Amino acid sequence: MRRRLMLSFLLTVCVAILIVSTFLVFFARQHHIKDAETHILNHAKILRNQLSDVYVELASYEEQGVSNPFNEDKTLVENLVNLSNETGLRITLMDEKGNVFADTGVETSQGDYEIMGPHDTRPEVVQAIEQGVGISVRYSKTMEADMIYCALPITDSENQILGILRVSLPLKLIEKRLSQNWPVFAGVVLTALAVAFAVALVQSKNLSKPIELMSQMAQEMAQGSFDKHLVPKTGTELDQLAQLLNSLASSLDLYISELRKSNVKMKTILDNSISGIILASADGKISSMNLSASKILGYSSQDSEGMPLHAVVRNLEICDLFEKALTEGSVQKKEIKLYYPSEMILDVTALPLVTSSSTSYDLSAAAESRQQFVPDGVLIILYDLTRLRRLETARRDFVQNISHELRTPITIIKGFAETLAEVPPDDKETIEEMAGFITTEVSRLSALVENLLELASLESGNVQFEPKWINGTAVICETVRKMEPIAAEKGQIISVEKDFDLDLTPISETPETPGSPCGEGQLEPVKVYADPSMFETVVSNLLDNALKYSGQGAHITVSLHDLRNEAGPGGVVLVVSDTGPGISEEDLERIFERFYRSSKDRSRSRGGSGLGLSLVKHCVNMHGGKVWAESTPGKKTSFFAWFPDPQNQT
Repeated sequence: MRRRLMLSFLLTVCVAILIVSTFLVFFARQHHIKDAETHILNHAKILRNQLSDVYVELASYEEQGVSNPFNEDKTLVENLVNLSNETGLRITLMDEKGNVFADTGVETSQGDYEIMGPHDTRPEVVQAIEQGVGISVRYSKTMEADMIYCALPITDSENQILGILRVSLPLKLIEKRLSQNWPVFAGVVLTALAVAFAVALVQSKNLSKPIELMSQMAQEMAQGSFDKHLVPKTGTELDQLAQLLNSLASSLDLYISELRKSNVKMKTILDNSISGIILASADGKISSMNLSASKILGYSSQDSEGMPLHAVVRNLEICDLFEKALTEGSVQKKEIKLYYPSEMILDVTALPLVTSSSTSYDLSAAAESRQQFVPDGVLIILYDLTRLRRLETARRDFVQNISHELRTPITIIKGFAETLAEVPPDDKETIEEMAGFITTEVSRLSALVENLLELASLESGNVQFEPKWINGTAVICETVRKMEPIAAEKGQIISVEKDFDLDLTPISETPETPGSPCGEGQLEPVKVYADPSMFETVVSNLLDNALKYSGQGAHITVSLHDLRNEAGPGGVVLVVSDTGPGISEEDLERIFERFYRSSKDRSRSRGGSGLGLSLVKHCVNMHGGKVWAESTPGKKTSFFAWFPDPQNQT
């Protein structure tokens, strides 16, 4: 700690000294450059006055067609060299086009300065022609050094430019002058560093000890230890800080103990709540989320902390409720249909969390005077209504279906009864006909009520269920014998097969020996683990369904397929097939629903209650089995009921 304090102090001082030194060096350099520019400008003005006559003479020679008479006369160049040696300046003379005809810094053979090229594009020359004075600091390719240039135009009495005078000074002369001051700068810097080191050593020693003790105390507090420590007096604010830390340790010990108890209670409540609870801050990020919300949204509660609300919820309506609760400061409620990760119906409540000067919070008061409350978050509660809404829909559909089913026979009975009341007593033929219709509808109504009672008993789970090993073949044969008179009235044929081809190969329209296996004992008994009465209900309802909807002269087959000796789930499959008109693909998906009929072929006119297949499904499900149907429209329809063995049931 002491070393870090001393190094920090020294580093700060070094940076400050470096900044000041850099500024001073830069300032000194710029100051010397400005002085040099002023110096060469003054010399240039003096030389311009001395060389005005030379340029006038040069102009007269140019009129006579002599390009540069000074190439023959070396007197001017020698005088310029003497001036350059005395002032230390490089002197360059140019005509009005920028062509050099004299330069003290370059030696040429026989005074040939054309190799230097025109100087009319040099910055200082361009500036002198345009502004009257040209000054620039740049690198000279001729001298191979950085130079300070000053150029002045030389004019005649009519202010016409006769030529350009340029003087320059090497920048290294200024650098040389600056280097002479480096020992002074170095001495000042070293003295400052020595003083800073001494001060840092003393201060770090005085401050490090109490800081180290308080740092140790803070670490112990972070780890859950709140013991007090004795900190040496320093006579600074550190003494008060040490006292405050000791007081803070005592307060935190008590506060954290109570907070842990509250957190345990709150976590237990939230984790066991059936409602999803999300706490989002005012910036739209999730602070916490319980397990129920995690299951509803399909997002881990741990990964959701710190995530944006819209990224976790993925539902625009819930996000809108959050925004309204935050901006309006009032409770928002709405029933929302969620499609991801699964389809469900939610009752969503967004409750703003506010801070106020009062100890209690009243929602109505907050709504009336929102300026007193500042929402700093929103509590979102998700209650799953999916099961409730499905039950309501099922109940509504059931009431509509049962009302529709009961209305038809009741209306028919009422109509025939009214007709029968108006028939003369001696019209026995009409009376018998009406009585027959009434008897038929009453029988149908009675069957519907019985099926409803049986279905309700199965769904409630109160039915007596006692599965055991039974002879499935015998039950099928007995049921077929009961159904054969009904089939004979419609010219239908029922046959019991020894086995069944599960690939739905079309069966023949006219079997050679229809139904004979039952009578001749040609069928081997197939054992089925099932409740006897329920198995008989399944067989009779599937046969009844085939007889009603397969049409005149249809062929119906019944078989038991033993799966125990094959690879697969085992058990027995009951198959009832008919050569009726078939069922469309969209109807197959709903054929086992209560009161559902195919729009074309499963009509009410055939006398069905719409509950037979639903009874079959419930009976098979109680055995842990499965029912399904397959159909080829216009050719064949087959219903399958799988009864598993006891060891396959879960």
